[in-house]
Amino acid sequence: MSKLAKASQIENETTVRVFEGERALVITGLLGFILSAGIAIYIYFRGSIILPEGNVKDAFSFNAAIGIYILSIAAILPLTMLNTAKRKAVRWLFILTSLYSYTVETVQNFRGISPRFSREGTVVDMAAGILFGVVSLVLVILAVVLAVHFFRLKKPSQRPLLIMGIRYAFISVLAANIAGLWMILL
Repeated sequence: MSKLAKASQIENETTVRVFEGERALVITGLLGFILSAGIAIYIYFRGSIILPEGNVKDAFSFNAAIGIYILSIAAILPLTMLNTAKRKAVRWLFILTSLYSYTVETVQNFRGISPRFSREGTVVDMAAGILFGVVSLVLVILAVVLAVHFFRLKKPSQRPLLIMGIRYAFISVLAANIAGLWMILL
């Protein structure tokens, strides 16, 4: 195939834009920043420790981190070329797990309870913490699924440098998730 034919073929392909069709994920990511901003104001006036074991600084950083992560996923999800049903399933799994995570992290810390490994909480608090762990594993599994998908893409004609950057980013995400799982086990 000549260079002119290849260039013509690339021009005729539909260009996918980042964030395209991911309004709900963007809103979910922005919610993390809104929660973090509200918590920052609370910390400024009231401090971060809530007895017996709550620390709203943890909720502040967690919500901001999940917000950044979800916005990143919203940016790259259109580039996956997943079919509509799979993309919708991935999107809603990210949204639901993020909303549960925001809720548990924020509410439990403001109640003075550790959202993960509470020593002071009730059975319901401990069940919420266990479910929080399961939800975290779902986020890890979703990251692995997307990483595998991006590594399986054959030589992309659209945005090859962006796809390569996404692949490297997923290597970092997977390393961070492994470190997190190791910390949980310890």
